[in-house]
Parts: sequence; C-alpha cells; structure tokens
Amino acid sequence: MIIPEDHPYRAYLEQQGVDDLSPISFFQFHHFRNNQRDYAGREYMKLITLIMQHQATKGHKLLWGFNAQKQKIAQYWKDTLEQEKQVLEQEKQMRLMTDDFETGSVPNVQTEASTSTDAVNAADGEKNLPKKKRKAEYEVEEFEAMVGQLDRRLFWRLVCSGRCVEDVLIKAARDECKVQHHIHSLILFTDDKYTQDLFTSDEWSEIMTTNWNPLPTLSSRVMSYLNSFNKNKIDDLHEAADASLPINGRYNHEEHWVYRWIRMTIDNWIGLYCQRSEPLKANQSESFWRYDVFGMTNSLLRDVPDLVVVHGEVTSEDTAQRRNRDRTLPTDGALARKKTGYRCDGLVQVQGHRSLNIGVLEAAKVFDNTGSKFLMDIRKVTRELHDMLRNRLRDLLVHTRARELILVGYVVSGPALLTLFASCPGGYIARIRPHHTEFKLADTIYQFNLNLRILKHLLITKLILTNSSAIIQEVPVCWDDDSEADTTDYNSPSTSEQGVNLPSLLSTPVKKRGARIIAD
Repeated sequence: MIIPEDHPYRAYLEQQGVDDLSPISFFQFHHFRNNQRDYAGREYMKLITLIMQHQATKGHKLLWGFNAQKQKIAQYWKDTLEQEKQVLEQEKQMRLMTDDFETGSVPNVQTEASTSTDAVNAADGEKNLPKKKRKAEYEVEEFEAMVGQLDRRLFWRLVCSGRCVEDVLIKAARDECKVQHHIHSLILFTDDKYTQDLFTSDEWSEIMTTNWNPLPTLSSRVMSYLNSFNKNKIDDLHEAADASLPINGRYNHEEHWVYRWIRMTIDNWIGLYCQRSEPLKANQSESFWRYDVFGMTNSLLRDVPDLVVVHGEVTSEDTAQRRNRDRTLPTDGALARKKTGYRCDGLVQVQGHRSLNIGVLEAAKVFDNTGSKFLMDIRKVTRELHDMLRNRLRDLLVHTRARELILVGYVVSGPALLTLFASCPGGYIARIRPHHTEFKLADTIYQFNLNLRILKHLLITKLILTNSSAIIQEVPVCWDDDSEADTTDYNSPSTSEQGVNLPSLLSTPVKKRGARIIAD
C-alpha cells in the first residue's frame, strides 16, 4: 500500500524518521479510524492497535512511539516508501522521454546515480513539471471540439471595442485556465473577478447592460399591503396580520392569492420570533431554513397557470439530457445505465405534456459566502441554469424572444437568500448575473421591517418567471415552418434565422486518486 505525497502520515514519517517516532496523538488515531477507506488507513489502524495493546495507559492522551516489538512494522513502512520513490522515478523518466519525443528533441536518459535529487522532485508528480508541460485538468479535446462547431458570424461583437466576447473567453481558457472554469463553457458569471479582468471597463459595462432591462416593479396595492407590516413590535405585527385582506368583493384566487401568501408568510415568521428558544439565532439544519423559514417559495406561484414549484430531492431533466446525449444501443455488451441529472432542492417548472424547467433552488444550513459549500452550490446552480437555458432556447417557437428569456436560480444559505438570473444576451454567451443584494432574515423582531425586502424580491422574481413562461409557450403568428423565419429580428446581430443554440457544458473532469497500490 502506497502513501500519497499529501498524506498526513507520510509527512509525519519523513519529518520524524521511521525508526524514532514522536508521540502519536489520539487525534491522529480518530482521524484514521474515521477514514479507514483512505490509502493507508487499515494498515495504520493495525499499527495503532498494536501500540495500544502494548503501551497505552488508561487516562493518558498520548501513545508513545515504537519499541523493539514494532521494528518490523516500521521497516515495512520504510520499504514501501522507498519502493514508491523508485516507481515514481521510473514514471518520470518515461514521461520525459514521451514529451521529448513529441517535441522532436533527443531523449535525456539519466542513470540511477544521478537521481538522488530528482527522486524528491519525482515524488511531487506533475506539479513540479514546467508550466507548459502540466496537464490541464479539463477535457481539452471536448473543449476544442466545441469551439470548432461555433459559427464566427454569430459571435457577440462588442460595439465599444469591436472585440468578440467569445474570442476573449476562448483565448483565456486556452492560455490561462489550467482547471475547468465557467469560461470553458462560454459562461459569463458576472461576479467572477477573473472574468471581469478579461475586459475593459467600457466592455464590461456593455456586457452587463446588453439585452438587460431593469427589474419589474410591483403594483401600488401590493406595495401598500407590504408596507402595512412595517413594524418592529410583536403586538403591532399581530394586529396587521389580523386585518382584512385588501380585496373588494369575492375572493379571486389568481388576483388575490398574493395578499394571502404575504399574510401566511408573515404569520409563520411571527411564530418563529415568538418562540422562547429563539430558533432564528440557533444553529439549525438545512431543512429548517429551507422549509420553516423559506418554505413560502413552494407556494409563491400557486396563482400562476401552468407554473409550479416542485420541492424536495428532485433531479434536473435538462442535465440528464446533456449527460446522456451520446447514449445509444451498444454493439457489444449490455446497455449502459442512463445517467441522472443534478440533485437539487427545488425546481420551477412550466407544466405540460413535458415539464420544462425555468428555475432551480439549492439550500444549505450555514451562510458563508466564501465557504466551500456556498461556492460549490453557486457553481452547481450555474451549471443547472445553463443546461435549462440551452434547452429552452433551442425549443423556442418564436426565436425573436430568445434574448428576453430569463431563468432564475435561488440559493438559500442559512438565513440568507441569493438569486441568480440566467440569460443569453448575445452570440453563444450565457450570462449568469447574481442579484447585487444578499437578503438576510433578521434574527430579532426589532429589525422585522428588513424582512419585507425578501418578500418584495421574491414577488419580483415571480413576475420574471411568469414572463419567461409566456415566452416559452408563445407560438408564431404563421403556422407554416417555411415562413416562420419572417419573424426573425434581423436588426439583432446575434439572432439567427434558426434561433439561438448555446454550446453544451463542458463535462466535469473525472476525479483521479493520487496514489496507486504497488504492494499489499
């Protein structure tokens, strides 16, 4: 069993020396007990067990190092480490010979006597190779194949500079990004500083404003009802919630549901603030924030025909289509299983004989906009939105509405809510634009009026989704396919007669283990 270079026990052995180990703490013992499937986990557990049997003392927090009875085990680890160095050195020589052959230079084969210094470098693997020889951690062939299928006549050319956005992203992806990035799929994530730095300030301003209209506004009646809850005392909030709904005549669901939805949400939040345990200040689970606090997202669209929020652990059909686009009947062997799409916490769908996704929701238990979980959720939602946007644009019947289509992503992170808007402003570019404000639920009743911003913003996203649903279901004036091209907006430099066809997302690189087994 080989210990990889970045393994903590490997570094410990090299630092202390195999024959004279310092005390091993209980922390290390529990770490390897909980990671028995790690590279050397089981063997190390056997080692720790022997030490415990011979030298552990009840109540002590340190297990002292090897004695004479463990020298055989220590020698085993020393031999395996030496064997690993030899294998890595052989691999390096083969890799250098291959690289030299491809570049046309003469192979430089070193003798065993000259490898004393290189043995250390070989242990680092590819990370010590020259930058130009480092292997890119994304599917290069897939990326180049995607670029080769693009039609340059449809590229998004910026008015202020004359540069094409696609050219800028492709050049940066080839020359600078050695790991998979949004730009490999021609995605402009507007909060990404690296992407911003690829353009001048004038270019970025044009990118942000092209085919982007200000967010819609709510009616004065809805705003007035929201303002009636502009209170910071429990009694005043109860009084406002108990007041009659601002409707005239009989209740009409499609017209008056918004007021009932606001009051139901306020009532639920008041109950949370009244609890003596103060749940909004405590460390809660993901499901608490998703359903107890932001559960009103499930009923937000109940008054919109053909729109529904599907919540729970659901999979994205759009991602599944991309992952299975090359699935065919095999010529040898059994048919491979169909791959599933991303698992997410909610989907916004236009219902019909085939449900069409136009929104996605992800939830997490802790708000940390620099944490790994938050960043990975943003990346996941971005990829989901791209898959949805690509399919919705491809299936549009009225191609001139393509640049108006906007999809919405919701990220619930503890008490915070972030929204992302996905659109195709020009060419083959997908623009993912996070809203400039991260809305956060107040943890005390004295700041309750700040919560009204959350409800207002959710109602605005509802208007956007309603408009997107109408665009998707719109039919052309002429039923004849041959004449449908007459509806194309020829004034738009990025709208073709065949509609907008975004390139597919680049596949996620397959994770590879850094260690290999050479002995057992």
